[in-house]
Amino acid sequence: MFGLTKDGFKRKRYADIREEISAQWRELFGENSNTDSGVNGKVISLIAFGLSGVWQLAEKVYNSGFVHKAEGRALDGLVDNRLMRRRPAEEATGEIEITGTDGTVIDEGFIVGNGDETYRTTASVTIDSTGTVLAPITAEEAGADSNTEPNTVTEIVTPMVGVDSVTNPDPVSGGRDEETDAELKERYDLSHSTGNSPTTNGIRAAVLGVEGARTATVIENLSLDTDADGRPGRSFETFVLGGSDEDVAQAIFDRRAAGIETYGNITVDIEDDSGHIIPISFSRAEEVTIHFNIELETNNEFPSDGMEQATTAVIRYVGGTDYDGNVYTGLGAGNDMYFTMVIAALHDIPGVVNIPTLEVGTDPNNLQAMSDVTINQQQVATTDYEKVTVS
Repeated sequence: MFGLTKDGFKRKRYADIREEISAQWRELFGENSNTDSGVNGKVISLIAFGLSGVWQLAEKVYNSGFVHKAEGRALDGLVDNRLMRRRPAEEATGEIEITGTDGTVIDEGFIVGNGDETYRTTASVTIDSTGTVLAPITAEEAGADSNTEPNTVTEIVTPMVGVDSVTNPDPVSGGRDEETDAELKERYDLSHSTGNSPTTNGIRAAVLGVEGARTATVIENLSLDTDADGRPGRSFETFVLGGSDEDVAQAIFDRRAAGIETYGNITVDIEDDSGHIIPISFSRAEEVTIHFNIELETNNEFPSDGMEQATTAVIRYVGGTDYDGNVYTGLGAGNDMYFTMVIAALHDIPGVVNIPTLEVGTDPNNLQAMSDVTINQQQVATTDYEKVTVS
């Protein structure tokens, strides 16, 4: 049985449709009708092909009502029912060093580029007696492609008198593409109840929806007494890495249960619909920087950029900034770093046959062979391309 059944929607495939039409054709025009080839077969194939597209569309319409099967804007509409939004693409930001004549004023909106992407200054600056000045920039277009390595933003798109050259001493980073369907569904799964759920999972999911938030964890004190970490009874503390204070506080306010106290070392006042000021508190997660020294044994299948791929694989697992400015979420708050997971990530690279050396640690001068790093609930592991040495 095809169509909507008690087991869900069962789509007719092209082969099913063609077989059905062929049977009807022979019934109407005789059993000896050639339905496999010739004019008859071609007509049947054309009809079956068109109808298979209709069945595919019907299946997509059916699936659009389920979060884990929906795609695109249909998925956006479903998660909106739980007060969630797809994270938009974000622009990369950084600084450029402008060289030129002392006293030259560069207005906000001065445009520079790297050959592929363009960036504009977000503040007016004046070249001083050293002949240089630093200016903040943001990408003209959002997306991961706007991330770029040091000393690549050297093109002056809007020339002006008194400006000789520009460059970016550090990476321009923070750019990310729009949240994918898979990422949105994963974040959706963090919340196990409907609507504006005040559960710890619901609060965490809301905070992770804040622009720039990389990771979050929520710890609650269910007792009536103050706990060992100073949290009052019947309160919770949210630890967040990334995102502005105001946006994080608003996300917590939107999800917290009435009468439940928030706790933390950062407090932002939020006005409710009645005009009352509600203090919302949270804390910033402590970053634990991890260093790596890795030696690979490879064969002739190892790609020419294999060392860079190895560095990226480690950063993608732990979390942090890659050499091209991409920022990877990696491990969440409170997640330990396991060296076996690093080994697994490295072995995914073609040509890696052995890892004779894998030294790990938070102190670059005291790395330990094949060692895990323990992360408590208030911390989050992080690394970057300068802290991962691969040879």
